[in-house]
Amino acid sequence: MNARDELADEIAGHPVGSGYYSISVGMSEAREIADNIIAAGYQKPRIVTTSDEVAALAISSVLYARDGGIYTALDHLGWRKQGSVLAVADIDIPLPATVLFAATE
Repeated sequence: MNARDELADEIAGHPVGSGYYSISVGMSEAREIADNIIAAGYQKPRIVTTSDEVAALAISSVLYARDGGIYTALDHLGWRKQGSVLAVADIDIPLPATVLFAATE
């Protein structure tokens, strides 16, 4: 299933409005809405669940971890948690984590 179909399924699965004025969106309308959302730049968040996936991220990548912390990948120093002055080479980032920014090398 591609991103458009996943998003359309999510849209079609939830009524729009509330109470008496609530309506269900059909699949054709949901696909059209999904197309417009994707055209506006929506991308499904990438989730990392293993330390190998974290290690594969490029320098300057940014993660939002399960503990609510924001972590930035530094060069040989490892990762730094936002608000901390020190970088830790072997920091244990609570997983799963959402990739907020995936830098390219």
